[in-house]
Order: sequence, then C-alpha cells, then structure tokens
Amino acid sequence: MTKDDRAVFGRHLIALAETFAEPMSSARLYGYFAALTELPLPAVLRAIETALSTARFFPRPAELRELAGVGAPDAGLIETLLVSHLRQAAGEQRLPGDAFLRLLIDRLGGLRQVADMPSGVRISALRSILPSAITAARMRGLALPCEAMDARPVERRSLDTQPSAPIPESGVCSTVPTFFRGADDERPGLPRDDAGTDD
Repeated sequence: MTKDDRAVFGRHLIALAETFAEPMSSARLYGYFAALTELPLPAVLRAIETALSTARFFPRPAELRELAGVGAPDAGLIETLLVSHLRQAAGEQRLPGDAFLRLLIDRLGGLRQVADMPSGVRISALRSILPSAITAARMRGLALPCEAMDARPVERRSLDTQPSAPIPESGVCSTVPTFFRGADDERPGLPRDDAGTDD
C-alpha cells in the first residue's frame, strides 16, 4: 500500500472495528497500516472482507496478513513464478529481478539447469530445498513471494458503489483520523471507495 491508500484502508478497517465493537484510535489505525504496508491494497481489502464474514474476534495484523495470502511460499507458487520468468523474452538468459528467486535458482544449479528441468522434477527439487531457502532468505532479509503479490482488484460491493446517506457518527470509530483521510474526503465516515482510488 502507499500513502494514497490510507483513506480507503482506514475506512475499511474502521468498518471492521465497528462491526466487532472495537475501539479504533489513530495510533492503532496507524499501527495496522504500518504492519500491512508492504501488501497490495486489493489483498488487504480482501482480507478485511474475509474477516468480516469469517472471524469471530477482531483480527490482529498477523491474522489479516494470513487472510491476505501472506505466508511461506510453496513449491507450486515458486514453480509458477519461475515458469512465468522463463517464458518472458530472453527469460532463459537473464536472472529474475526477485532476490529470493535468484537464491533458489542458484541452489538448483543455475538458470540453464532450471530451464532444462521438466516441471515435475523442478517441483520435487523445490519441495526439498524450500525450507532451508526460506530460512536463508529470512536471515538475509529477503522478501518472500506470496499469493498476495498477485492480488487482483477487489470487486466493488453494492454498499460501496450505491449513493447512501451519511452514516451517523457514533463513538470513537465513526470518523477517519486526519492521517487516513484522502485529499478529497469531504465527509468522515465508513467505507466509501469512490474517492479517486482504484481499489
């Protein structure tokens, strides 16, 4: 997410907090944003929507990360990323930009070796080296690929797209703190995604 996503994120998280009758201070909202900031907005919004319909308690940032598809990559995801890279023009002659994929390619014997492996053999090899490669990546501070990287825009719900009367302010959670308001937010309130963002 970027600073431009703060208003949309804030409105959705506040709606989630209201649903669970949880207080949402500016500091708490900022903490959630900081904990989730490297994720794409569509993945975070999907996680919030999933929590609205499945969670029994207000989720912690780690739980929202899990719902967004963040976790240790599996062999299938890595295979998909490797095949996608190899199919690009000159993909078999240049290493991918992702440092974790470069680490895996090195451990599999190099780019030529990886390109020449049949998919089934490559997946089997990935399954055996992934645990140690993930540990090495974490120790080196490398970002791990995750399902959230491929986040598609969240479909707008009718609540978000239909004009509605302003939601009355009640309690701490009903307004978006200034830090999380978009430049063109003329009213505080709960989810309204038509403020010039593409989510």
